[in-house]
Amino acid sequence: MTISIVQTCNGSGLASTATFGAGVTLGNYLIIATGAYTTTASPPVAASCPTVGGLTPAGNADLIAQLGPSAADTVSCAYWLLPVTAAIAGQSAVQCSGSWTGAAGYTGVVGIETTGWAGVPALDRSVGNGGTTTAVNSGTTPAIQYAPELIIGGSVGFGAVQPTPAPYTCIDATGGDGYYEVGYIIAGVSGGTYSWAGTELSVNNWAAAVATLGVVAAPPSGSTVPVAGGSSNHGRGYLKRRLLFE
Repeated sequence: MTISIVQTCNGSGLASTATFGAGVTLGNYLIIATGAYTTTASPPVAASCPTVGGLTPAGNADLIAQLGPSAADTVSCAYWLLPVTAAIAGQSAVQCSGSWTGAAGYTGVVGIETTGWAGVPALDRSVGNGGTTTAVNSGTTPAIQYAPELIIGGSVGFGAVQPTPAPYTCIDATGGDGYYEVGYIIAGVSGGTYSWAGTELSVNNWAAAVATLGVVAAPPSGSTVPVAGGSSNHGRGYLKRRLLFE
């Protein structure tokens, strides 16, 4: 199995839309990363799955959602896994939805189309964190259990530029200003741990998260499969995850 990136897209604004250069291909999988910052007391939360071509495919999964630490001037980011079903195959426009749309602040979205999965990808590990220091750090995942895996990391900062953290291949959702960075790694071996780190140029709220995706062996007919293990962050942020099979 060789995971590869087909194409990426990015966009920003109050109702963010990003457009792939070509329509997405049936059977592939999309990672949609959404992030926002707002000056209101009610921070934006990833309440609804992003749409592709105005549609939400069956089998989508909210991998992780991470809030910054304060009620005002706060930030948030989330990653979603979407299978390219017949309903969205050939579509190219990715749209933030739910409470992300029209937030009293700025919203960014990054789309990554992937192929080469030898089965159904699912969440393996995740970690997230929020803070107000200049040091941005998601925390470190437990060791990944599968090979290969796709590692997704990113951060949102309220008021400062964040450097791109190697060894991720990074995409700036907000057009080069660094307020919302998303990156990916294709890990060829199991056992590694992953984090996302960077530096804000001033003391402001931030949120950072990492999620890893691997293929869990298909279960025998009629059996149940537990969700693959992942760490959780308590206190200033929250994580939520679920595993959905088509």
